[in-house]
Formats: sequence, structure tokens, C-alpha cells
Amino acid sequence: MFCPRHWSGEKVSILYLVPSFGVGGAEAFDLRIMSCLPKDQYNIIMVGCEHPDGPWYQEFKSMAGEIYSLERMAPHQSGREAFIRYLMISKCVDVVVNRNTSYGYKLVEQWPLVSKQVGFADVLHLHAFGKDWVHASAPYHEEIDLRYVTSDDLPGYAARQYNINSNCSTMASSLKNCRTKRRARIGDTQSARDGKFPRPHSWSDSSGASRIRRIPNVGFP
Repeated sequence: MFCPRHWSGEKVSILYLVPSFGVGGAEAFDLRIMSCLPKDQYNIIMVGCEHPDGPWYQEFKSMAGEIYSLERMAPHQSGREAFIRYLMISKCVDVVVNRNTSYGYKLVEQWPLVSKQVGFADVLHLHAFGKDWVHASAPYHEEIDLRYVTSDDLPGYAARQYNINSNCSTMASSLKNCRTKRRARIGDTQSARDGKFPRPHSWSDSSGASRIRRIPNVGFP
């Protein structure tokens, strides 16, 4: 099913979905994550799902191997979803990182029907007591392999409000572990696990939020 010219055990292919390439704390966090991924080990396919441009478009472009805007790929949602499916197959995606996009959560829901060999990571920022992306993310908790959060209170809030707790066996300890779901086409399973990613801190409380993770502070690129 996957495109032979992208078959390689040397790099992890990441589809990174964001709303836009604007300026803000969420975008700065995306750039920090990307700055921690060595280009000789990771290939990042960046997709802006809602707005095609933004003041930091060039910054995102410099970090990613490829960059796309869904608005320019198709005029309607169905066509944009089809383009994301095309990227999943043609780029042999290993891990999907989603930050605040409905397209990403729909992929989390539907792609396991196609293949169970892709890992899903969710990046969460702020909460607004039900009117936030934590609320949007919660229904897909069982399908998400890894969560990164950016504030100390988010794990406890998510555990209390949505029962996202440490008993879920699908949670992983780092993005590298998402990679263990990779396609069987990788012959050298040991080298397939050699990719490095900044190890997240684990947050734990009485509500059982220890499986929700936060990325450590790193320098802005």
C-alpha cells in the first residue's frame, strides 16, 4: 500500500498537523518540538489545516522537509481529507502529530481501519473548562498513543474532567515509542527504534494523570 520510493529504515516520517502558521505560544511550541528532531533521523511533513499562510510560514518551512496548506489543495473538506490520506500513503507516514485540528482527530478515528501501524501523538495547550481542544481530544483517548501538554495543570484537569488516566494501556512514554507501531516493511527492527526525541516529563497525581506527558523546555530555534 505504501509508496516504495519512500521505504527507508533511516528516517521516521512524521505528518504534523496544525491549524495555521501564525504567531503565538502554540506555534512557538511546535517550532520547539521540530527543532529537537534531527533532520537526518526525521522527515517532517507539515500541514496547515485551516489557513494557508501566516507570519511564521517561513520558519515552519525551514524546519519541515515538506509543507502544505489544505486550503490550496482542495476547495472542500472531502477533498482536503483525501489529500491527507494521500500523504499518509505516499509519504509512508510513521507518526501523526496533531495540534488543535479536527482533521487530525478524524484521522485518529478512521486511519486504524486502514492500518494499525501508525502512531498518533496529540499536543495540547490550554483548557477552557469544556470549550477547548482537551474536550475535542477526549473521545479519541484510546486511539492516541502519546500526549504532550504544555502546562502543569493540564494533566490533572484532563484526568478530572474527562477521565483521561494512567490506566489506559495505549499511552506511551515518548514519541519514539509511537514508532514501534511502524510498518513491518522495516527489516531492521533495532535500527527502527534508534530515533531520538526529547524525553518528556511524566506528571502524576491522585487522579491518575501520570500517563499524560509534557515536553521539557528547550531553546527556541
